[in-house]
Amino acid sequence: MEKVDISKDFTVEDIHKIREAHYEKIKGMSQEELLEDLNKISPEVQSIIQSLRDKREKYQL
Repeated sequence: MEKVDISKDFTVEDIHKIREAHYEKIKGMSQEELLEDLNKISPEVQSIIQSLRDKREKYQL
């Protein structure tokens, strides 16, 4: 997906831009292509989520 310009305040308009860009990216994909694309980025997303969880736990002690 191309990088979407979002404001530093992250508004509702930014969410609309992200959703539109995502739709444009996947609209012509078959289900197999979509699953392959999701599986490619899934480890990175899981890593980000785990990092955020670790930070949260660190500050909850």
